[in-house]
Amino acid sequence: MAEMATRAGVGGGGDERFGLMGAMLEAAQWDEEKFMMAGGGKAIAVGVFLALLSAVANGSFAVMSKTRYMRRARVSPLIFNFWACMGVVISSLLVLFKYKFVFALQGLLSGVFFVLSFINTFRAVRLLGVAVAYGIWAGTAAVVSFMAREWMEGATKHFFLAGVAILVTFVGIVGVAWSGHMSWEPQEFYEDDDHTQALIQSQPSFAGWVQNRKLSNVAGQSDIGPKPKNILMGEPASRSFSAGVFSAVLAGILGGLVMIPAVTAPDGAKGNAFLPSFGIAVAIFTPIATALPYLSTSCEIPNLAAQDAAAPGIFSGFLWTVGNMLNILAVFYVGFSVAYPLFQCGLIVAGLWGMLYFEESSGNALVSLWAADIVVLIGIFLLSITH
Repeated sequence: MAEMATRAGVGGGGDERFGLMGAMLEAAQWDEEKFMMAGGGKAIAVGVFLALLSAVANGSFAVMSKTRYMRRARVSPLIFNFWACMGVVISSLLVLFKYKFVFALQGLLSGVFFVLSFINTFRAVRLLGVAVAYGIWAGTAAVVSFMAREWMEGATKHFFLAGVAILVTFVGIVGVAWSGHMSWEPQEFYEDDDHTQALIQSQPSFAGWVQNRKLSNVAGQSDIGPKPKNILMGEPASRSFSAGVFSAVLAGILGGLVMIPAVTAPDGAKGNAFLPSFGIAVAIFTPIATALPYLSTSCEIPNLAAQDAAAPGIFSGFLWTVGNMLNILAVFYVGFSVAYPLFQCGLIVAGLWGMLYFEESSGNALVSLWAADIVVLIGIFLLSITH
């Protein structure tokens, strides 16, 4: 941090003429040296700002997969994932305008981890909701990433603190899952549209169940009888919650490993320069991952629902890439121990989406969710300061 402060001109004669706005303009142009000079002592503030922006993008990228429009169009998580991955591919290759291309074989492994993680991410969002799914996978990813880096680099000397941090994070993850279980209900229902009518036709008990749900909500009751089958996900409702938790945990495990191979990448392909190699790998493995489930059941080509899913999916992928690029820049200016916890404040952003836009939980479940999210963030912060 001291070296970074010197480079930023803190107490050392940095050019302050352009101030904070100048630093932000230089950051937008991705010129690190000019950024530090233009920002002077205010470069740290801009680094924090970039980290917070990365949190907004990180907490919002999965929202598009659960919008009313996506549910009415009955776009499956697998198909939405295809388009989101295409957005990641496009946005990852755009950094070639800034960096010289150096292909890293490590990008192939990162691409596999990413595609499989993204599939489970969107599946978890559909089954659990944005807030609960995000809380589970973010906490899991933080722990897995820490353990993988420790195994590769062995840089941590505070083993006791690291153990406490992992335990705290684990407690928070369990709390998030429990809060989700308190208010859980199938995530594909309750739309006053053709989808609802199709459900009523296929499940005669559905109309009565929805009516009971409305009356129970008014009366403050929670027991409204057995839930109907989740048709879009193709699973009985009784297993949908556990399947969602499994997907969220798997998304976190694989997501925590996505950028680990980049540690051993060539010098010219580190940081944001790693993204083109990563994007090429995602472009290779996404069609394979999309086609495999269909090949196991039939030889039909999957309907990619381009008219409905292409734009929202690609935008979702762009958001994911932007969030990670901003975090990499923020780490450069304010250090990992500051930038990474701020990046994981995407927990708060996802919680707000779930609470205000999707109305996923209320009452005691909502209080429990926020408390558990705070515990997860504390665990992530403790993990970050052990580096």
